[in-house]
Amino acid sequence: MVCIGMMAAVILGSRTGIVALVVVLVPTLGLVRRLVSGGDSGSGQDPLLVLPSLLVLSVVFWSVFRPQAERRSRMPGALVLGTIVGAGLSFALSGQLGVEPLYYAAVLVLPLCLAYVISTGQLPDVWGTVRRLLPPLGFLVGTYGLFQFFVLPQWDRNWMRASGLTSIGAPEPLQVRLFGASESPGPYSLFIGTVVVLCLVQVVVETRVGKRLAWASLGAYLLLPLVLSGVRSALIGVAICALLLALIRARGFKRVLVVAFLAGGYYVLTSAIGRFGATSSILSADRYTDLSNDASLAARLDLLQYLREPWRYVLGNPAAPTMDNLFIDVLVRFGLIAAVCMVLLVGYVGVVAVRNLVSKQREDAALAAMFIAIATLFGPVFNSTFGILIGIIFGTVMASSKVLGAAADGSTSAGKAGSDERSLSG
Repeated sequence: MVCIGMMAAVILGSRTGIVALVVVLVPTLGLVRRLVSGGDSGSGQDPLLVLPSLLVLSVVFWSVFRPQAERRSRMPGALVLGTIVGAGLSFALSGQLGVEPLYYAAVLVLPLCLAYVISTGQLPDVWGTVRRLLPPLGFLVGTYGLFQFFVLPQWDRNWMRASGLTSIGAPEPLQVRLFGASESPGPYSLFIGTVVVLCLVQVVVETRVGKRLAWASLGAYLLLPLVLSGVRSALIGVAICALLLALIRARGFKRVLVVAFLAGGYYVLTSAIGRFGATSSILSADRYTDLSNDASLAARLDLLQYLREPWRYVLGNPAAPTMDNLFIDVLVRFGLIAAVCMVLLVGYVGVVAVRNLVSKQREDAALAAMFIAIATLFGPVFNSTFGILIGIIFGTVMASSKVLGAAADGSTSAGKAGSDERSLSG
């Protein structure tokens, strides 16, 4: 299968085509693995796992020797390099060179490199292609997720048993947390949540009533599999993004539409709890209302102890277990340098994304970047193939900052010229 994937990439013959292939694999590779293995293997070592990373590596290598755009910020490149250096030092000095630590390093570093070559213009703008792929992909994997919840095919049952996952419910219909065509509910909910956010943006920016209704319908439809995934952080991220969109970008009736969408999401959540809560511990009302007994929340709050003495992690341990926070996970695994660079990089992307939303510059990528930035507080979002989509979105946002910078320079120059003309005429 890996060879077939690489051959397909060669046949595609373009970097944009390879990126499109990888984007298709992001939410579907888990299902491909289950079908190939018959669902008997767990989530351990599998050659198919490295296929997306190999494809991304080929795109990055193909792009890195191309000329860069004239205007670019040096900060993203420095932060990406700092993350790579920090991870490299942690590997070199800890001696942890196992397959699993190297895999988790690759799924972090390669998307960051992909983001960098997009931001510099060394890789042609791929966002247009990716943006067209995401809605139909979201519809397909969302529909498969609903089929999984109500039917739960045998290969998914076998996967649940073999993977040893204990937090996704029982391997029975109506009792499972949706993981769709992904490997677990986390990456699945991130992908579905990203598509929902893109639908929200289109509801606001689309001028034609028919298309606006179509986008709203798709977003509303995908709320059900998102709720049934049981990933509350994704629901929180979508809600926050909807509020930001209503406050920053939407105006008039469009703002009312976004608020109505939030109300509809709440209705879907309460309806799902009322309908399936009796047979599912994941969809119980207490899970969404009783925070005092929330073990998941308590575990995430306990992670803050790592921030009391961060200097203890100047060098990380790549073989350490994963943490449910991107920055603390990078701190413990890859060291303080990499963690600081990651904080600054996500912060930089967040600032540019807000500016883009205000200036109506690629609002879809901007709001998706905000959704991802929120998700970093709740989990190691790069620890799956979804990290590749993060690289594309972050790179797109960082690339757009050059356009805004050029526009600002142009307006400053125009203002100065006008002032000079007034001085001369006076």
